[in-house]
Amino acid sequence: MLADYGLDITEPRDNIEAAAIILSGLLERHPLRDALAAYAAGEAGMKEGNGYAIADKILAEVAGK
Repeated sequence: MLADYGLDITEPRDNIEAAAIILSGLLERHPLRDALAAYAAGEAGMKEGNGYAIADKILAEVAGK
């Protein structure tokens, strides 16, 4: 998928752009908390309940808690 964009994920700028592309795709398919969990643990991992501790930590940080 990322090869379609001509990105080299070993380059910092490309790595950040790749992360944005991946997260954007996840957000198109899942609610925010699930998308963050899937980004952290992969979609299969999220479906098994993984990644939610990280997702909740991010959401709490954004909310200022």
